[in-house]
Amino acid sequence: DLRDLQVIEKVHSDGQHIGYRLAGGAGPMQIISNKVTLDRVREAFPYLYAQADFVEPGVLRRRIAYIEFAEVSDDETMELVDGLPLRVFPVWHGGTYVSLGFAFGGRLKGGYPLVYISDISAVPPETMTFLEEAAAAGIDLFMVDALSRNGHPTHMSLDEAIGLVRKLRPSRALLVGMDSCAIGDHDEVNEELRTLRSEGLDVQLAFDGQQLPEFPAREDL
Repeated sequence: DLRDLQVIEKVHSDGQHIGYRLAGGAGPMQIISNKVTLDRVREAFPYLYAQADFVEPGVLRRRIAYIEFAEVSDDETMELVDGLPLRVFPVWHGGTYVSLGFAFGGRLKGGYPLVYISDISAVPPETMTFLEEAAAAGIDLFMVDALSRNGHPTHMSLDEAIGLVRKLRPSRALLVGMDSCAIGDHDEVNEELRTLRSEGLDVQLAFDGQQLPEFPAREDL
């Protein structure tokens, strides 16, 4: 339910990822990203930075977004709403253009319930070190970009995404950002991916409207 959505993580400055919720009396929507991305948002949507004008508490004078922007570095740990830990980390999205990945939740031993990387062509060495350490402690759900069968300058291919899953070995992996014309029929590709179970890997293509399992904000494990 979008009325309950409180935070948007903005991975990079591609306009298709910019989103917000209309004010509904529950406080501002928080949009989190790095300086380069938020500067681009300011250029593309300057009205989003305007001071909110309320008729009364929780009721905007006109139907605009009620947003709070939070700038983070490319590699940072913070807490979201309800104390949910978030680790932000950089990945390459073509050349050395930085897109952000996100690790949600937290365990004392270093694992994560959810790691999400929506736009990636390669992993910088320092990020790979972080991911390998997280994987050693356990990643429950790993979501990663897999655009097409063939190579692409700004996105991982299906084989590249599977290669990263093989390296990190999460409990479950969902592939996202697919070009349906370039990757193949959804059901047929999922049937193909089921063969990875022989390697102890649970990998499938994600789908629109998919609901993810709930996990506690923090686990003292």
